[in-house]
Amino acid sequence: MAKLTLYHAAPSRSSITRWMLEEVGEPYDIHLLNLSKGDTHAPDYLAVNPMGKVPALKHGDAVITEAAAICAYLADEFPRAKLNVPIGTPRRGSRRALISWASSSPPPTWSSAPRCASA
Repeated sequence: MAKLTLYHAAPSRSSITRWMLEEVGEPYDIHLLNLSKGDTHAPDYLAVNPMGKVPALKHGDAVITEAAAICAYLADEFPRAKLNVPIGTPRRGSRRALISWASSSPPPTWSSAPRCASA
């Protein structure tokens, strides 16, 4: 069993966190939720995320919610993936802006993703 578990529903903004997990390259499990069946409001899921929304990521004993927070967490937690820009580096702001944009924009706009300098 992987130490990372993504609580995911498709289509939803949790897809950005799944993408980030693929970029990180660490093994993870997916707990697929059905939004139309109300899975996010079931007691088992509310115990994970009391807000009743996806995504949520469990990493050991930690639970992280909100796509931008999960992406930032993964970039910090797994530096081998080189997805973060170190503190004090001028590009850090634009990288964080890209994470925020990607996690708050609906998937059809991904093709118009802004470009940022490589890390």
